[in-house]
Amino acid sequence: MVDGNWRGIARVPRGNLELRPEWDHVNARRRFRIDTAAVGGASHNLLAEHCICGAIMSGLARPSDCPIFGKECRPDSPVGACMVS
Repeated sequence: MVDGNWRGIARVPRGNLELRPEWDHVNARRRFRIDTAAVGGASHNLLAEHCICGAIMSGLARPSDCPIFGKECRPDSPVGACMVS
């Protein structure tokens, strides 16, 4: 188990699984060069600071409470997990 980000909610210590080295031949993270830093671009990272998906997915807020909902965060350009799902 390794640390990992959970769908915009939080960074969870030991919350993700990682394949053992003997499975590298089927591990997409090892087989393909994927620049995850470029996914979404820098503007998405800045927008994510305003995203309240964690509170929405925990039932503590409504999507309409999010300051970027329906503006910068739309179905065709999602910022957080709640718009994706």
